[in-house]
Amino acid sequence: MKGFKDFGKMFSNYKLTPVKLGCEVRGIDLITENRREVIEKIKEDVTDHRMLIFKNQGVITGDRQVQISKWFGDLEVTFYQHERSPHPQVFRVSNDPNEGCTGVGRTGWHIDGTFQPAPYAYSLYYMASVPKEGATVFAPLTELIEGLS
Repeated sequence: MKGFKDFGKMFSNYKLTPVKLGCEVRGIDLITENRREVIEKIKEDVTDHRMLIFKNQGVITGDRQVQISKWFGDLEVTFYQHERSPHPQVFRVSNDPNEGCTGVGRTGWHIDGTFQPAPYAYSLYYMASVPKEGATVFAPLTELIEGLS
């Protein structure tokens, strides 16, 4: 585990479960977690597995979402803002115009941040509610690109 030989003993609640793309992480409370070694482990795991899913985290405030996002580096803030956004650096998306910016990503298949000169290294999502008929899909780009040749 690249320098975390005792990680399992120190943080026995931290568990990764593989899913179709990435891993689900259990045993971590993102609302309170601040231990440097746990943050480094999360960063290592997102690099190794491409996507991490933290379910049942409760309500994460806008300030806390920004703090967590900064674990991965400087933030890129979009020019869209919605009055219900919990923080100026959080882009709030919804299918209800009273709750957030609508129509985001509905122009077709896209990769977040590709409109920027330097596309995003990471995208973090806090999904307060997800419709049962939702159509958000995540794809392994490396394999897709390699499959083109």
